[in-house]
Amino acid sequence: MSDTPQDRRPFDTSLQGLAALYGPEYTLPEHLERLRPRNLAGKRSLALCESALGLEALEGFVRREPLHRVHECVFGRLALESGPVDPRL
Repeated sequence: MSDTPQDRRPFDTSLQGLAALYGPEYTLPEHLERLRPRNLAGKRSLALCESALGLEALEGFVRREPLHRVHECVFGRLALESGPVDPRL
């Protein structure tokens, strides 16, 4: 696997990646048992999309792409953040 921006994932989808999102204590067994029934796949997917868009915006800015291209990613990320998410997740 090469190390191009398209090949890199913003976060690992393993427990290590989730701990980066939710805090280091996320991976403790007692927390996992409590959280498992909540089905966090939707929130995880949303967080990964937000991170990917943020990373793409930063990389585009560094590559000196036109600002309207950078803003597309930024506005997309903001739109994802503004969507309803169950606060219990």
